[in-house]
Amino acid sequence: MVAVHGLGGVGKSTLTAHFAAGQADRFSLVWWVVADSATAIDTGLADLAVAVAPETVEMPLEQRTELGVRWLATHTDWLLVLDNLTGPADAAGLLDRVHTGTIVITSRQGSGWRGMQTVALDVLPAEQAVELLTRIVRAEWPDADLTGAGTLCAELGWLPLAIEQAGAYLGQLRINPTVYLDLLARFRHGCSPRPRKAATLNAP
Repeated sequence: MVAVHGLGGVGKSTLTAHFAAGQADRFSLVWWVVADSATAIDTGLADLAVAVAPETVEMPLEQRTELGVRWLATHTDWLLVLDNLTGPADAAGLLDRVHTGTIVITSRQGSGWRGMQTVALDVLPAEQAVELLTRIVRAEWPDADLTGAGTLCAELGWLPLAIEQAGAYLGQLRINPTVYLDLLARFRHGCSPRPRKAATLNAP
């Protein structure tokens, strides 16, 4: 059982998704549950029950949730991801009952994960953040003007996911970080950050 924790946008879900995809052959079942509320957890477990036993689809949610938990408790070699769990107490009933597979939790909470291996993710150092932005932009736009890249990364809080999204946006629209910063400022004042025509932004 592993808890991956860190700030929102730092890349917890992305890291976990890469792990799940890369290790899928090790598991008889890989199941991803959005775990940001008790209802979401119950729904995810109920959907698991239907996936492994389609005849349960007409059962009430509560029964399907219980069947999902029972399936996990009586089978091995599965991977369950609880994504964006608020804290360990929110899944205590489930965690107390299932011990025969692998559970990976992502959460913003950094404490309270007793008996679990923990992985703390942090924001990127400045140099790595700029390198990440540069790599993503130049994959789409090899001769991109990246003036202001460091300032943009700082504005985005050095968060990997935010930098990845910004880099994809810059590369697709062929705009430099300085222009993007201006768009962010306009957006915060109620204007849309998406230009009507990229060519307008590229004009001198």
